[in-house]
Amino acid sequence: MNIKFDKEKLQGVLSDVYELLHTPISIFDGDFRFVTSYPPEGYLTDYCYLIRGSAEGAAGCRRSDEDQLGKCRGTGKTFSYTCHAGIRETVTPIKFENAIMGYILFGEYVIKGDTPNVGFYAGKFGRNFFKGKRAFREDNRIYRRKS
Repeated sequence: MNIKFDKEKLQGVLSDVYELLHTPISIFDGDFRFVTSYPPEGYLTDYCYLIRGSAEGAAGCRRSDEDQLGKCRGTGKTFSYTCHAGIRETVTPIKFENAIMGYILFGEYVIKGDTPNVGFYAGKFGRNFFKGKRAFREDNRIYRRKS
């Protein structure tokens, strides 16, 4: 199904939701194609930028997104998960008359008590272990939820 999204109007809504959640939000169409995000495309936390800086890490991000969007398509339900690089994300379907028109992906966040081994993931994708730990620890754009 080919749906046309009004990106300008979406940006306004996504901006408002971002102010509430402090978590980046991306919209994908029903075929898992990127539509828009807030903050705008190109915004990455330092940690995700580090992971995506390697070809293997970037490919892992794409695979992780596609796998989770596929799971959402199969279940039709909202769920949270830990991405391939140890950070939490949530995906929810956009439905109209019981048909899935697209998906909203919320991420990157951690919940108090989470102890992702970010140095391990950084090293796994050919990045510096200590830079991974520092990028995660010092980046205030990774939302830290209390529960």
